[in-house]
Amino acid sequence: MGWTFLIWGVLNGAYQWIGLATRGLWERLGGILPALRQNAALSLVRILLTFHLIAISWIFFRAQSVGDALTVIQKIATSLLEIPSLLVQYPFTYEQGLGFGLIALLLFVETLDERRPIVQRMAAAPVVLRWGCYYLVIFGVLILGRWQAKEFIYMQF
Repeated sequence: MGWTFLIWGVLNGAYQWIGLATRGLWERLGGILPALRQNAALSLVRILLTFHLIAISWIFFRAQSVGDALTVIQKIATSLLEIPSLLVQYPFTYEQGLGFGLIALLLFVETLDERRPIVQRMAAAPVVLRWGCYYLVIFGVLILGRWQAKEFIYMQF
């Protein structure tokens, strides 16, 4: 089990190192082609690439062995073309729909925060609206929380 954690850490360290090593290149390229700096499509590609690289590293974190992790990665790689047909056939549940909705809400809030920080928006909001949002978040945590979870993920170390 220790090798999987080591590989997980090495992958995350490598991602950090590659990011730092290529920062100067991206800055020079952004200086030459300023349109790249504000290019939404390029930003989306970078976000998706980062997400998928981190997701791959988490396969090693959760796997019982390096062989299991490599099997998962191999199964994913060989099934990529089948994903659209599998998604159509998959019987999505209410909980999964709720999860997708919450992810969309988080993306919306993140987009708002990029334009003007949520802290500033909340400070400028009327007291009733502000406290209503606070209570909504608290009730959301209470209702959607996983209170019966017995396993703590870091107990595997």
